[in-house]
Amino acid sequence: MEIHLSLSSIKITKAVGPDNIPNKLPKDFANELTPSIMDIYNQSLRESYIPSMLKSSIVNPIPKSSIPKDIESDLRPISLTCTLAKIMEGFTCTRLLSYLVEKMDDRQYASRGHSSRIDGVLSEWKLLRGGIPQGTKLGVILFNIMTYC
Repeated sequence: MEIHLSLSSIKITKAVGPDNIPNKLPKDFANELTPSIMDIYNQSLRESYIPSMLKSSIVNPIPKSSIPKDIESDLRPISLTCTLAKIMEGFTCTRLLSYLVEKMDDRQYASRGHSSRIDGVLSEWKLLRGGIPQGTKLGVILFNIMTYC
């Protein structure tokens, strides 16, 4: 089962998110947690509602250089999110991507598996109305939806 596989492959050395749940816990109890996480995910899709804890994050400024001199240009924000949120985002990404690949423009290569082609000659600018979440798995997919579908 996809959920069990995702829980079992959690890297326990990664930092915890705002839920303060150690990554070892869902990994060690993957069998017991799988049905509950599946219920939460499916209910979230049915109701178009994401629990607030899954949307929260801890933002840490990480220096780009060894000694930052300017806050705006020498630091980059790194968001720590709940492991469960990342796992659920992966499920959604997998499902959306399999649907979108068939509908994407042939010149669009982002998010396509085993593809790294860059074709600057065929690129064009397009005005997007709305925000794209950066640094998430879904950000690239939402960008594709807004530009090509």
